[in-house]
Amino acid sequence: MIKNINALDCFETLKNNNNARLIDVRTPEEWENDGYPDLSSIDKKTYLVSWGNDNFLDEIKKLNFGIDETIFFICRSGSRSWHAIEYLNHNIKTKKLFNVEGGIEIGWKIYSLPIKNIST
Repeated sequence: MIKNINALDCFETLKNNNNARLIDVRTPEEWENDGYPDLSSIDKKTYLVSWGNDNFLDEIKKLNFGIDETIFFICRSGSRSWHAIEYLNHNIKTKKLFNVEGGIEIGWKIYSLPIKNIST
């Protein structure tokens, strides 16, 4: 079963848990046009791995996350990230996978959480 988390709780967990990570599964065009979650204020980075990428699983595995790490997935609305988690549940060892409800648009931005714009 995939667990959802609201964006504010996700950010708080990222801030307080050294073993928590965030992966944005949108497209490079979306990252460029809309930005992506900026975690620099909590000394972390957002991993950018597009769900539509043919090498998605390989790119996730290359991140070499430990089995005890908590990984949050975010997309535009929460749908693609849900599908990414559904796929990964059967293909990686890490099982602490969470979907950010509402994604960037009706989750992250609603709480006025930081966004990094690539163009700036």
